[in-house]
Amino acid sequence: MENYWRSSYSTFPRFLCPRCSSGRLIAEEENLKSIETGYSLREHSDEDWEPEWITERFTCFLVCDKPSCGEVVAVSGTSSYSYHVQYDEHIDEHVEFHGHYYAPISMHPAPHVIGVSKKLNKVCKNDLEASFALLWADPAACANRLRTFIEHLLDQFEIPRKDINKKDEEYTLNPHRQAGKAEARP
Repeated sequence: MENYWRSSYSTFPRFLCPRCSSGRLIAEEENLKSIETGYSLREHSDEDWEPEWITERFTCFLVCDKPSCGEVVAVSGTSSYSYHVQYDEHIDEHVEFHGHYYAPISMHPAPHVIGVSKKLNKVCKNDLEASFALLWADPAACANRLRTFIEHLLDQFEIPRKDINKKDEEYTLNPHRQAGKAEARP
């Protein structure tokens, strides 16, 4: 099984299309552009320079392979190189390994990390899809948006946000306790 949700890729996985949910997103070589930063170019003159020092920015487009859909996802981020030499005893030589890695910072529209139910109301759907977009730029913000999604989902299920304590005083339930109230419903 392919690991779709990594911080960087040597080749982009075939994400599920966020529009049609059945096609796969394809990265075509002609849609990928990397440009090395000026400061990275200047570092080439350092006598200790190595390819791992290269810093690039990239853009590309992932296109849905389903002709009836044709969604285009814009991707941008940073790219870098990996280089190492390893001795291979079978051939009695040193072998060089090169890799070019792409670390997305944004994808729009973002691929869905989980399925989006058609039963979700618009607020919940928007929260969930916003969390998918934040995954690339700020995973902590993604998690926070998921918390907001859960709160709105509990609202959609009409789970009360408030309860009465033993002193007959009203108090606000945190989402965990609110979800517990949902479990207790018949």
